[in-house]
Amino acid sequence: AFLFCVVATISITAPSETAYWVQNTSNTINWNYESGDPNPISIIVTNSNNSFLNGAFSIHEFVDLTNGTFTVTNVTLRVADGYTVSFVNPTNASQIYANSSTFSVRAPGSTYSFHPVSSPSSTSGLT
Repeated sequence: AFLFCVVATISITAPSETAYWVQNTSNTINWNYESGDPNPISIIVTNSNNSFLNGAFSIHEFVDLTNGTFTVTNVTLRVADGYTVSFVNPTNASQIYANSSTFSVRAPGSTYSFHPVSSPSSTSGLT
């Protein structure tokens, strides 16, 4: 499938290479945005290695950017490297507004490398 980016200033700050997720726990997506950016967005996760995740996995639809954060509960993604969170157009997932840097999902019990500032958030489970 052909994916293309739309000009937006959204910056996904977590997860990242140093802010990994831990399997079977709640993990946070954080971002910065400008008032003219497309809003709302949908959040997907991908992995370039199809043996860990075959295609895009939808985390949540129609997320309001003004929240600045989203908590994903009970992350059941396989322990692996190479994951990316993307913000996409809710009505056309081929329009990518922003990508996180690649990050890892680590085994339960791993020590967190990142502690985001507490703020209002939404939740969604991955099953």
